[in-house]
Amino acid sequence: MSPTRPAQGLRATGRHLSFLTATVMLFSLAEASLPRIVPFFRIGLSNLSLMLALQTGFCFPSFMVLAGLKVLVQGIVGGTLLSYVTVLSAASTLGSSLTMFLISRLRAGDKGPGWVGISMAGALVGNISQTLAGTLFLGRQALYLFPLIGGLGLVSSAALGLWAERFFAVSDFPAVLRETCPAPAMSPAAENNGHRIPAPRLAAAVILVAAELAMLVLRNIWLSLGLLLASAVFRLAVGLKVRPLRSIILLTALALLSLFTPSGKVLLDLGALSFTSGALLGALTRGLTLCASVGISRLVLFCLDARNLGALGGVMSYLGAMTGAFSPARDGGFTEAADKALRAAWRGDV
Repeated sequence: MSPTRPAQGLRATGRHLSFLTATVMLFSLAEASLPRIVPFFRIGLSNLSLMLALQTGFCFPSFMVLAGLKVLVQGIVGGTLLSYVTVLSAASTLGSSLTMFLISRLRAGDKGPGWVGISMAGALVGNISQTLAGTLFLGRQALYLFPLIGGLGLVSSAALGLWAERFFAVSDFPAVLRETCPAPAMSPAAENNGHRIPAPRLAAAVILVAAELAMLVLRNIWLSLGLLLASAVFRLAVGLKVRPLRSIILLTALALLSLFTPSGKVLLDLGALSFTSGALLGALTRGLTLCASVGISRLVLFCLDARNLGALGGVMSYLGAMTGAFSPARDGGFTEAADKALRAAWRGDV
């Protein structure tokens, strides 16, 4: 099914944005549970929320607000809101969102690219934007990651586009989403989340942010290593997960990329390529800094209790409704279950 093109774009209400932000959070949580074997690569499940907004007929300002909320939610879910990852995510989302919106609107009637083409074009531009932003943190080494990330992105985006084609062919939920419906009742947790942040937690968050800024400015390998280890210890102490495998994969990838930018004394000669002291030291320093920034960011979000801030109350209510109504075994498949769960959450039938 080709994307619709309403005569006038829908100016989304707060209810629309809360609902679609909840779908972004749901997809982000699902993606966060998957192992990441390639640094900086995301399958892009949350782009399905953007495609749903396009099929619903969001106007450009409303669509870009949703794209911004997508960056915010992904940072909160991943615990990377105050780290370099948010910069990469923002660059990728901006590039892909603008591309998807323009292609979906620059169509002659019902003729033009379908969801597979729109999804793939968005992924390609998004990955290019992310790679260029990555040079701010990794230097030109980031460019060597593009062929792998870009190739995987095209495959995953094609699969997402195919699923969107199927979903919009069997579901008229985008038309339902244009309706004005009562907001679902807030859960007790959402109603009582407007609490003040305790002073000790607020002070800890300020100290953590100051430490991260110092690390980003000084770029010292020992400072970065120390903050990485300290943040891991503190995360374990407060019950947060520590994923050392992701750090190991990132550091290994950057070390291998240093082969392409030799600098300083040769440590290991591999023929046409060599490990050199300057390039390896720079790569490890950047890698440790990035890993430490993610760990510190998660601690800051923990101190601020960012997952339960009052502004997210409606989002969390919709999220709970969706997950409670989703049952592929009962509803005859993933697509049918997704359609029923979205309808039930939007209309407050759960």
